[in-house]
Parts: sequence; C-alpha cells; structure tokens
Amino acid sequence: MTKRITPQQKRIADAHIKARKADKFTNPVVSTVAELLTALEAGETFSDMLREVEVRHCTVTTLILCRQLNHLTDSYTRQVRNGFKEILTLMAERQDRRSQM
Repeated sequence: MTKRITPQQKRIADAHIKARKADKFTNPVVSTVAELLTALEAGETFSDMLREVEVRHCTVTTLILCRQLNHLTDSYTRQVRNGFKEILTLMAERQDRRSQM
C-alpha cells in the first residue's frame, strides 16, 4: 500500500525544486541522519540530495529539460516529490527503529 505524500515531505521537495530553479542551495554541513532531518525540516536544501533523487526517480527526458533548458515540467515536479516521499519515509523509519533499540 502506497502512502500519500505528507505536507512536510511536499514542502521539503518543493523547497528543493525552487532551489533548483534559482540554482541556490544552502548545503549546510550535517554529520548524522538526525541532523539532516532537522535541517530539511528547517527549510535547508542540499544539491547532492536533489541530484540523487533526480537520478533515481526522474526520466531522462525530464532531466534533459530540467538541466539543459532549465524548464521544470509537471512531470519533473511529480517525480521529485515521489522521490523525496520515498527517501524521507525510509529515513524516518530508520530513525524510529534506532530509537526503539
């Protein structure tokens, strides 16, 4: 069963999409997953994280339009949001398992 994207996950994905369009990422230094999640919740953006989401979840056509022509399509937005939903869900589940130990 697939869960819907939460408003917080959508905000994080949209912040990264906006940073891609403006080419302005904050890229703060973090050393743990907890620090990463806290930074993402605070609105920080990571260029490497978006790049990984793009590579894993976006089609080649979408990436060409985005990177070469700086054109963000609805398909790109949907694919990036889906990627962030997946990665943030996995990170949260991993944090929950660690806190239960």
